[in-house]
Amino acid sequence: MALQKFLIVEAFEDENFFKKLLSNLQIANVMVTSNPAGKGNAIRTFGDALELKPITSHDRIGLIVDADHVQHGAGYRQTISEINQMVLALQFNPLTALLGGGQVVSSNRHSNLRAGVWVMPNNVDDGAMEDFLLTSVANSELSRFQYAKTECGKALASSLGFPTQAHHLSKAEYGTWTAWQNPPRSSFARAFERQLFNTSSAQFVALSNWLKWLFV
Repeated sequence: MALQKFLIVEAFEDENFFKKLLSNLQIANVMVTSNPAGKGNAIRTFGDALELKPITSHDRIGLIVDADHVQHGAGYRQTISEINQMVLALQFNPLTALLGGGQVVSSNRHSNLRAGVWVMPNNVDDGAMEDFLLTSVANSELSRFQYAKTECGKALASSLGFPTQAHHLSKAEYGTWTAWQNPPRSSFARAFERQLFNTSSAQFVALSNWLKWLFV
C-alpha cells in the first residue's frame, strides 16, 4: 500500500497557503485538509487519523493550529494541553519538542508512524498564522508594513472606539498591509505567491524543516 501523507489545518485559507508552501518546498503527495473547519475540529480530525492507523503504518500525519489567546480560553499552553489529553487517551506519548521547532507525537506501539504538531505562531507564544507571517515580511515590503502597523496602533489607541481587541492586533496589521497590495486584501496563499514573505527568516526555515521532517 502506498505511503499516505496528511496535513490537517483549521481553515480553508490555511489549507491554500500550505499547499503553496509544500509545492515550493518540493514536497509532493500531501493531502491538506481543513474539513471540517475550526480549531477544535482540526484537533479531533488529527486524533481520528491517529486512532485509525494500524500499528504497522508508515503514514505521515501533521496538525497545524493556532495557539490563539488566553482571552478566548485558549493560548499556547491550553492548546498543547488539549492535544496532549487526546493523544494520551489514544495511548500515544505526550508531545515532545523537535529541534528547531514543532512537536512530535510518538508511540512505542506505532513505531513506523510519523506524526507531528505545529502550534502557530512558533510553538512557544500565543497567537495565530498572522503573527507567524508578520515576523517574515519581505525586505521589499518592510516600509509598507511598518506604516500599516503604525496606523493600526494609532487606531487602537484612538477615541474612535474600533472594536478590534488588542490581542487581535496582528490580524488588523495583516489586513491593513495587504489591503494596499494589487490586487488588495491578499490571502495568505496569494501573499506567498507574490513573494511578500521572507522564506529565509528563522520562523519560515523552522516551519519548513518541520514539514520536511514530517513528509520527506
